[in-house]
Amino acid sequence: MSIKQTTSLATAGGKKLVSYTFFPKKGVNWERVSYGQECKFYLVFTISARSAAALHKSMPAYEQMIRNYK
Repeated sequence: MSIKQTTSLATAGGKKLVSYTFFPKKGVNWERVSYGQECKFYLVFTISARSAAALHKSMPAYEQMIRNYK
């Protein structure tokens, strides 16, 4: 598994979410996880796909969802 920090994402409320990608060396789960803290709660957003191409294709919707989160 290759784990790398990637571009942080900001919510509509201005919270910065740290993001990591999880790419398999073998296997089928390609993921991006973004997380942060809001008051005393942790926010965790995850997108998972069966291929790198499927993850890349879905990334605009994932990023838009986070940008719209309040």
